[in-house]
Amino acid sequence: MERKKVLIRISVAVALAALIVGVGLALNSRKAVELQLPEVEEVVTVEVVTPDTASQMSMSSSYYQEYIADLLTTLEDSEPTAEQSENDQPTGVEEYDTIKVTTADEVYVLYVYERSGTTYVEVPYQGIYKADDGLLQYLENIPQ
Repeated sequence: MERKKVLIRISVAVALAALIVGVGLALNSRKAVELQLPEVEEVVTVEVVTPDTASQMSMSSSYYQEYIADLLTTLEDSEPTAEQSENDQPTGVEEYDTIKVTTADEVYVLYVYERSGTTYVEVPYQGIYKADDGLLQYLENIPQ
C-alpha cells in the first residue's frame, strides 16, 4: 500500500512538471506577426541603403515599378520567427541594409542582415523574419 502511494505521488509530480514545461514552451514560442507592408499602388518611394551604396526608387518612374513590386513581394514572403525586435536598429550584427518604404501616410523601415548564414528582415519593435537567402544580393544589385 505504501509503495502505491509513492508511485501515485511521483506520477502526479511528473505530470505537473510536464504541464509547467509545456506551458512555458508555449508562452515563449510566440512568433512575430506576419510582415505587413503597403500595397504597391500606395508606395511613393523606396530607399535602399547598403554598406556600399544608396539608391532611391520612385514609383513615378516606370523603370523602378517592377523592382519595387518584386522587392515588396520578396519581403512579404519572409517567415516570422520567435525572435523579438526590441531596438530601433538591429543589435549583434556588424552590417545591415536599410529599406525605407514611403507612402503618402507612413514610412516603413526594415533592416536586412545575415547572421550565421541566414538572412533576416527586422522591423523595429514588430519582429524578426527569416528572408530569402538571395535578398541581400538583390539589394546590392538594384540599378542606379
